[in-house]
Amino acid sequence: MYALESDWKALSLLVAFMSVLFSISLIMISRLFANPKLEQSAKSELIFAASTVILVMFVITIVPFAEQLSLTFLQELYSTHLVEGTLDPNMTVIDVVIIYLNNLSVCAVRVLNILFAIDIPVQAVLSIVMEVVMSELASGFFMNFFSERITNTTEVLIFYLVIYYVIYYILLFIKYFGMMFFTLGVLLRAFPPTRGAGAFIMALCIGLYFIFPMSYILIGIIMLDSGGPIICDITEIPLVKECTDVNGKITCNTAGSLSASNLFEKSLYVKSASNWFMSFLNWLGTFMNNFIMMMCFVPFLALTLTLSFILSTSSLFGATIPEVGRGLVKLI
Repeated sequence: MYALESDWKALSLLVAFMSVLFSISLIMISRLFANPKLEQSAKSELIFAASTVILVMFVITIVPFAEQLSLTFLQELYSTHLVEGTLDPNMTVIDVVIIYLNNLSVCAVRVLNILFAIDIPVQAVLSIVMEVVMSELASGFFMNFFSERITNTTEVLIFYLVIYYVIYYILLFIKYFGMMFFTLGVLLRAFPPTRGAGAFIMALCIGLYFIFPMSYILIGIIMLDSGGPIICDITEIPLVKECTDVNGKITCNTAGSLSASNLFEKSLYVKSASNWFMSFLNWLGTFMNNFIMMMCFVPFLALTLTLSFILSTSSLFGATIPEVGRGLVKLI
């Protein structure tokens, strides 16, 4: 994978220089057969080929420099706005996005596990059916709203986890194969009918490889509700207060039946459990807002900035939308 990630530079330079050699050979052939028109066209192609070499060398120089500068900038924001820890100097901007998304997905899976544990007693209560006044049936004991909220939250989390995996594998594809398409763009730019399309592909590759992940991180930092990193600091459900080992027999104090002797202890346990539940709900609201934001709104905003960059810089590579259309029509 690392070879594919780095070989695009050598391949792009090789294709660019081959286009120059092809134009020089075309000039030699035109002079050999004394064809002025062919010589004039070959000289024009030589100018385009030379500009392609300059553009490729510029991209090969500026992309690693911009990526290193961005990583230095992200290092300052990493521990305060992203996740705790330090960045590996060999990372790319896409790696930073993947780390952040992985942290969110781990939290989402943990929330699903907690909701599953909470749903067990809720569904048990809902399964109880009582006959009232010997005619009407009563069930649920006002627990339906808990069950509905748990079901809705679970469905939303699963839906956005699917989106997470889609974004995750798209980012992996861009990281390892995105710049390989830059070589394809250089190759297409060497031929007049596909010159516009090739230049557009070159701008598209740079935008997806660098601008999209950088925009994703920066927009996510700006739009997050919390001022610090999203840390999955959910404590375990206090189902068991404490356990003791007496002669090899483990005895646990749980929220069992109340009596005069353990009333104070059980009331403290119920209070601690209720405090945990309220803190979990408060944390869950903030987490769901951030998770939905990062999985739904931020990708579209980052993609909008990326497309703006592509349309703005495609002319630098010699691509305009009308030229792409005319080239395709000529090719057909």
